[in-house]
Amino acid sequence: MNVRIPPIKDIKNAIIIYYTKPEIDNKDISELFGADFSMGKLSRMRALVRQQMKEEQTPFFNANAVNTDVAYRVWGFPIEELEARYNKLKKLKLID
Repeated sequence: MNVRIPPIKDIKNAIIIYYTKPEIDNKDISELFGADFSMGKLSRMRALVRQQMKEEQTPFFNANAVNTDVAYRVWGFPIEELEARYNKLKKLKLID
């Protein structure tokens, strides 16, 4: 499945979402990217994650949500990279 994944809106917010939400739903996904996606786009983005979750046998608890860690990896935003970028921005005093 070919789905264009947009850039995240805010690194700090992405890190907060990652650590506070074990699973993310449509609202969280829209907040992460700072966009109001169509239901079709959200479904395709979740489907990519569900496919990886199935391969990794990752359990899920909400049929309308996906595992946050798997989602970030599938969408190309591994948490380690986000944290490193955020820390670098702080070190350069480009953010508070």
